[in-house]
Parts: sequence; C-alpha cells; structure tokens
Amino acid sequence: MTDLTTRVSEADTLIHLVPPIVQREDPLPNIILSAASDPAARAAFVVDGDGRLVGVAPVSELDRDMLVLLVPGAFAGDRMSGRQLARLSHGTDVTAGQLMREPATVGLTDTLATALKRMEEHGLESAAILDDGGRPLGYVTMFEILAEVLIGPGATVPN
Repeated sequence: MTDLTTRVSEADTLIHLVPPIVQREDPLPNIILSAASDPAARAAFVVDGDGRLVGVAPVSELDRDMLVLLVPGAFAGDRMSGRQLARLSHGTDVTAGQLMREPATVGLTDTLATALKRMEEHGLESAAILDDGGRPLGYVTMFEILAEVLIGPGATVPN
C-alpha cells in the first residue's frame, strides 16, 4: 500500500522515467514542444551541458507567456509582471535559461511526503527525481501521488 511515508524509489508506478528536457539555450518553441510531449510533467526540465538540472519552466507560466505573445492586449500593461514584460520583449527568442525558475527536486530515498512538500514550497505540480550527480532520473506529480494515496492504486472509475 502506498502512503506518504513511501520512499520515491518504492513508488515505481508513480515515477515517470523520461522527463521533458531542454537545454538552457533552447528558445521558446523548443520549450513548448518539449513540455507538450509529456503533459503529465506540467513543466519542461532545464539542464546544463552536463545534464544536471538547473531549473524548470512550468507549463502554467508558458501558458501565460504564449497568451501575452499571441494576444498582447489580453493583459493591461499595469497588470503585467516585469517578467511578462521582459518575455514579451524577447518574443519567441526567449531561452529556457531566461524562463526557468528553481525546481522542486527529490532523491530516490526521499518520501512521497517530502516530494509533496517540495512541490508546494516551489508552487509546482511536479518534482524532478535526481541522481547523486544532480541529473534527472524522472519525475513525480502531485496529482498522481495524492490520487494514489487517497483512493489506492488501480482504482477504476465507476460506470
């Protein structure tokens, strides 16, 4: 039975092994395509040249960025954050390094409770699972952890 004291390594049905990865210098279209390739991740994970995780570009922020680029009048200038104004000025040339923010991360020996805590602290819906060198092994999502703990593995929707 899965509960919040379960270690990440023991929650194998909750681990996604191929996170959407981008490099710091990748432009917005690459970031969008990467994030769209795995909607469950709700982010693109940004790595450096050695494959170490350095940040995350959350889909929720990419949604707002695309809206600002495609429908500039959707937000009044006084309601746009400095970050959104900067992104608008770069257009689609903005890079993952410019968009990224601090990721929520866990190791294989951390518990699911720790994963949830770190996601909440960072305001993210997923947490990267890192190896000892800081390279992504996969990720876990808040929704899937909570759903499995609440209703159990393999639960089905009644007809």
